[in-house]
Amino acid sequence: MRNRPVLAAAAVMLVAAGSYGQTVPANFTASTLATGMPNPTAMAVAPNGDVYICQQGGALRVLQGVTLGTVNTFTVHFTGERGLLGVALDPSFASNRFVYVYYTATAPAAHNRVSRITLNAAGDAIVGGETVLLDLNNLSGATNHNGGAIHFGPDGSLYVAVGDNASGGNSQSLNNLLGKILRINTDPLDVIPADNPTAFAGIAGTPTGQNRAIWAVGLRNPFTFAFQPGAGRMFINDVGQNTWEEINDGLAGANYGWNNTEGRFSQASFPNFTQPLVAYHHTDGSSNFPPGIGNFTGFAISGAAFYTPTGNANFPISFQNDYFYADYITDIVRTFDPASNTGEPFGSAFLGVVDLALAPDSALLALRGAGGSGGRLIRVAYDLANGACCAPDGVCASVNGVNCPGGSTFIWGGVCSPNPCPQPSGACCTGSTCSITTADACTGPGFRFVAGAAACNPPGNNLSPCCRADFNQSGSISVQDLFDFLAAYFFNSPIADINGSGGLSVQDLFDFLAAYFAGCV
Repeated sequence: MRNRPVLAAAAVMLVAAGSYGQTVPANFTASTLATGMPNPTAMAVAPNGDVYICQQGGALRVLQGVTLGTVNTFTVHFTGERGLLGVALDPSFASNRFVYVYYTATAPAAHNRVSRITLNAAGDAIVGGETVLLDLNNLSGATNHNGGAIHFGPDGSLYVAVGDNASGGNSQSLNNLLGKILRINTDPLDVIPADNPTAFAGIAGTPTGQNRAIWAVGLRNPFTFAFQPGAGRMFINDVGQNTWEEINDGLAGANYGWNNTEGRFSQASFPNFTQPLVAYHHTDGSSNFPPGIGNFTGFAISGAAFYTPTGNANFPISFQNDYFYADYITDIVRTFDPASNTGEPFGSAFLGVVDLALAPDSALLALRGAGGSGGRLIRVAYDLANGACCAPDGVCASVNGVNCPGGSTFIWGGVCSPNPCPQPSGACCTGSTCSITTADACTGPGFRFVAGAAACNPPGNNLSPCCRADFNQSGSISVQDLFDFLAAYFFNSPIADINGSGGLSVQDLFDFLAAYFAGCV
């Protein structure tokens, strides 16, 4: 990023001028998950929802539910922008427990390093020692421009963003690893991929030795980047000098132009350089590129996350595949839609965002480095109100009697259902219309009451345990229903609420067995 003391001073002024609360669009909510993390720099989210957070001073923390613990403390050169700067979880983390970190080592001289540690089964402590994968070049006296983001690509390789150590010439040299994106293998360990580029646009020669890890060149301080799930596209945020901030399309062998140019440039003047996808100006919003991103200014781009959830989306469909990014100084979070080359502001007063990520439930996580008690983790989620009928364009209307048009989705319990006739728990349905009401009111011909996740198909008042015990809706209660009930009961699923009390108890087990042995339908 830019010089941290400068950023910190600006953040202090912004904090003094306002509150710690961030502003998000209508129908979104922002809540604090954790505080008390001095100088956070990066995060990685585990499949089970645990969040691993780097603190610049060397502590690797983990948030498990509401508990914030310390996994390990690395010995780091903690000054300026140096320290513990990046973390990534192995693609097979659930089974191998491997965690990768990027930090500024102290010996034999200050230099940035990529290492691997192994965690215990609980994921809250280190097991064994540290394995060094890559020691980068020794750093000069400048303490800024270290980069630090590390992420696994869709190819299974680990990508490493490295700053130029405040010496722009490093970015155009193949004799060092500074001002670059690196690509290394972790399985087998510490092996440079044979298919890494051997030539780079506009630079003579071929990298040798450990410099074969170079994958792209011409960057100033790529503090954050992200891969789009599924598509595999890579966007790189490069913090600019005096004029421009950039989002670059990550391409093997690309040269992004620093230190010869930054921001949009004349392709005729620099035929070997790759233009940024997005470039926004420090003082002149009207000169931003592409024009569709709107007029705004900023000084230090940070945070990187594609809104491409692997499960059910939490945000409206209009945000699908958008790229979220932030500015550390202006505290604005914005979106960029690469399909239309347009963008818009998403949130404000996000004091000092350093990283963005998606949670397993598809909410957006923002790691803030300023405000409050020295860093905090924020969760931003869309209010998926029960009884909302949502059109494909993401516009949702809250209704009680629901008749969603074709192609729309119905929201119930935070989940989008594509069914033309939604079947929410506690609704009386006929045809394609469902009214959220009680079973006692569901007595007309053709009506059915939906209890739990299973629809009670016979007409009439179907709140009875007899109906609820027919798990597979076959019209009778069988051994398979018994197996299904027990699985739901022991996993605390609400569909095992046979007596409709609103919670699970031993009575539900008795009521199911009574219905089962009575053979009722």
